[in-house]
Amino acid sequence: MYIQDEEASVRVPIWQLAAFKRVQVESGGESRVRICIRARDLAVIRQDGTCVLEPGMFKLYVGGSQPDEVSRRLTDEAVWEGCFEMAGEETEIPY
Repeated sequence: MYIQDEEASVRVPIWQLAAFKRVQVESGGESRVRICIRARDLAVIRQDGTCVLEPGMFKLYVGGSQPDEVSRRLTDEAVWEGCFEMAGEETEIPY
């Protein structure tokens, strides 16, 4: 699972690998997988070194490869994409 922070106040990667779990799925089959997203997975590191969870929009990508055009061409498969909004106040996260 990759996460993309769409509204970070500091420079962040385009997307980051937040979790993974290998599962066997037959062609055309389905599988249910539970993956937990921790606050630290969504946090940013500020210039002063503080780790902060900021409110804003995030995208999730789930699939067999990273969510880019090259991977899509090589695997001929798209990843699942969803989004959510983190609401509330900015929160400092301990390391």
